[in-house]
Amino acid sequence: MFMKPAESIEAWTKPTKAAFDFWVSFWPVAPAFGVEWRFAEVMPRFTPRILETGMEPEEAPAEAAAPKKAKAVRKAPKPHAEPAVDIVEAVEAAIAPVDALVEAAIENVTGIVDAMSEAAAAQGVNAVDALPSEEAAPAAKPAGLLDAAPAKADDLKLIKGIGPALEAQLNGLGVYTFAQIAGFSDADLAWVDENLTAFKGRCFRDDWIGQARAHLG
Repeated sequence: MFMKPAESIEAWTKPTKAAFDFWVSFWPVAPAFGVEWRFAEVMPRFTPRILETGMEPEEAPAEAAAPKKAKAVRKAPKPHAEPAVDIVEAVEAAIAPVDALVEAAIENVTGIVDAMSEAAAAQGVNAVDALPSEEAAPAAKPAGLLDAAPAKADDLKLIKGIGPALEAQLNGLGVYTFAQIAGFSDADLAWVDENLTAFKGRCFRDDWIGQARAHLG
């Protein structure tokens, strides 16, 4: 009259689960419930015949079905898809203008180097020797520098590029007059430029020598 109590919840629900698994196994969604689909092994064998004969799955003969195995065959991983040809062509088309610009830049540089070499050869100078060396000796101190300010010092600020700060630095180096700057050689001006604490290269860009000569008349 009374049912024997189940030893556990699993034992009590086992018949119901078995019935549910059996019912679900007939549907393609069975793997989603952790149940093996009964027709998993039949379809790979049955599909080629459907494609050849044009029959729908329900019209296929029963003898085409293979006996069900204990375990489903593990499907091989799908190979990686090859990149589409149109994508590769699009990338190549995008890179082509860049390659053309690089080639044009290389040709321009090559042309400039060739022109420099021809000009140096025409003057009997080796183009490699004409390039500045990193180990070149520092410029020698100009001979026309003064140890003290003269009785009449020029206003060096009249030269474009020289302000009060630069004028003070030039005076500290011994430069006080237009005549001194006008008499500088490029090597002398390079020494002055090296010893300035700021505005490097400005003496060449603003042509201090030419401006000083113009102030002398």
